[in-house]
Amino acid sequence: MSLSQKLEKALTEIREISRIEGAVYTGEGKLLASTFQILEDLDKKVCQFFALDADMLTREGFHFFRVPATQTEEDYVLVVKALVEESHMVGRLAVCQFRNLIEAEAWRTNKSSFLRQVLCENIGEETLHDQAKKMRIPDSEWVVYVIRAAKKRDPACIETLRNLCLNREQDFVIEMGEQGIVLVKDTQEMEHLEELESLARMISDNVQSEAMQQISIGYGRKAKSLLELPRSYGEAQMALEVGKIFYGQNSIFSFDRLGIGRLIYRMPEDLCEKFVEEIFAGKEELLNEEDFFAAQRFFDNNLNISETARQMYLHRNTLVYRLERIEKAVGLDVRKFEDAIKFKVACMVRDYLNYKK
Repeated sequence: MSLSQKLEKALTEIREISRIEGAVYTGEGKLLASTFQILEDLDKKVCQFFALDADMLTREGFHFFRVPATQTEEDYVLVVKALVEESHMVGRLAVCQFRNLIEAEAWRTNKSSFLRQVLCENIGEETLHDQAKKMRIPDSEWVVYVIRAAKKRDPACIETLRNLCLNREQDFVIEMGEQGIVLVKDTQEMEHLEELESLARMISDNVQSEAMQQISIGYGRKAKSLLELPRSYGEAQMALEVGKIFYGQNSIFSFDRLGIGRLIYRMPEDLCEKFVEEIFAGKEELLNEEDFFAAQRFFDNNLNISETARQMYLHRNTLVYRLERIEKAVGLDVRKFEDAIKFKVACMVRDYLNYKK
């Protein structure tokens, strides 16, 4: 929810309780929120009041209040219709509420901006510690989650993330432009990898049900301090990219569980091409997608023919026939562990090369 939306909601609640109408402006006369039809020249009156450097002024049927906010570079103006005697008191109470709202929003924005710089390694160690102390960010352990939605910069997705059961003081949702959304999550009380994955699944389920968005999530290893956040952030980005190449059937990827994919991703392309040529010698073209799919399911089931056939709704002999086709084409009997490893890695390297192309 944006600052304008929060102000609009607060004004509406004040009107429902007191039946007093109000509006909030910037000092430059820009309307942020209102519960009544704005007069054409009200913005000019707001600017005139703001120039007086006064705290309150009653003029032409309106009370004008300055809303000072120490966390922002400028003050705001609350305008209340002076139709009843209680409107002045309601206006003064509203000033306190709006000041807290504006400062809280500014504080959150400042923290997000600071952490964005930390993730991108744009802040030195000494400055980092000083800023963290000023912003009251305590020492803890964090994991960085990178979230990519089908729709770029979708406000509903971001708002859903912010409304989840997060620790408002130690968890941060940060927009990173075209790179997606980043969640810096305090995980000091999470001791097991399963808890990190459960959190990712909870995020995915909530975004899909509330924001109606399909998302992918990658997350890194724990950062023991703010200084280690860039490392966890880089790992989360790699988890997403490597996961999409090699494990595209999934939507949640952990850096710790990338396995062989992480190794292949760091191999030079010329070495990858040489490896594929040595294993397949171009004969993989003799196989079809059903053959590759059968082999993959066979590997997923730890080379268990009976279980693979059951899951694929195939007769055992049909599966054996497909595996024998692979052996005839490329000379690898994937029913044997060593040949299975060669075929599996060669397929992954081939997928990586296709992705790079």
